[in-house]
Amino acid sequence: MLVDCIRHRADKTPIFFVLEDCQWLDPISMDLLEVVARNIFDIPVFILLVYRPVEEDSHLARFSKLTYFTEIKIPEFTLAESTELIGLKLQQLFEGAEVTGSFIDRIVDQAGGNPFFVDEMINLLHDRSIDPRDVKSLDSIILPDSLNSLIISRIDQLNENLKTTLKIASVIGRLFKASWLCGIYPQLGEQEVINLQLMQLDRLQITPLLKTEPEIEYLFKHVFTREVAYESLAHSTRQMLHEQIGIYIENEYPESLDEFLNVLAYHFGSSQNTTKQQEYFRKAGVAAQHSFANDAAIDYYQ
Repeated sequence: MLVDCIRHRADKTPIFFVLEDCQWLDPISMDLLEVVARNIFDIPVFILLVYRPVEEDSHLARFSKLTYFTEIKIPEFTLAESTELIGLKLQQLFEGAEVTGSFIDRIVDQAGGNPFFVDEMINLLHDRSIDPRDVKSLDSIILPDSLNSLIISRIDQLNENLKTTLKIASVIGRLFKASWLCGIYPQLGEQEVINLQLMQLDRLQITPLLKTEPEIEYLFKHVFTREVAYESLAHSTRQMLHEQIGIYIENEYPESLDEFLNVLAYHFGSSQNTTKQQEYFRKAGVAAQHSFANDAAIDYYQ
């Protein structure tokens, strides 16, 4: 059905799909994407997959065998490109303030050509209310020695309420609905309070607002930020929250649980509720089998 819809639309106008962070695609999405890719080679459709380097035996590696597949490896940023990015970021956050060359060199050296590191480093300056024109303050800054440390530093700048909201959201997933937070973890406060916190995280470019209709949804700007926030929680806490999310979905969407089978299987599968794990692994496996997503079905049955 999806292929038919795409082909019908492509008869009227070319289509360009961009899928980011594809290294995190689940088996069902991977199977669906492969089916689509195999059946659109003769129509004006372009699919761009953005992903980190993967192992040869990765599910993504099988796309290299498809007709018209082309791999484009993106190299690390050069000194000039990193410097340009810093300038653009300063214009965005500090109204075009200039930073001393020595500090730019420090950022570039530490980033190692990683544009995400550069971007987050300037965000960290902004979070700490450091004026980039203040040479003394810049020289006294100890730069994080890794991307992981940099993200932790940004999260540590948040007040406790924002930290908690961010961490609870990370358990839901990269994409999350604002209304779920209150239902999953009432200790966060009333929905109005949570909405204000999410607006702050949006302004900080940590979890930008994605859409407001039919429900307010936010997105972790970078997968890595979500990973760091998630890993900062104790394993037992994550398990408890995953179970709470599963229970919330069951209570909130009792008439449409079939739409959430994969989500329920993931969350209960990450909890200690073995009864619910088995129930939703079985249901998700059956659904995958009916959709001819055989690899996904096998994963669930195992």
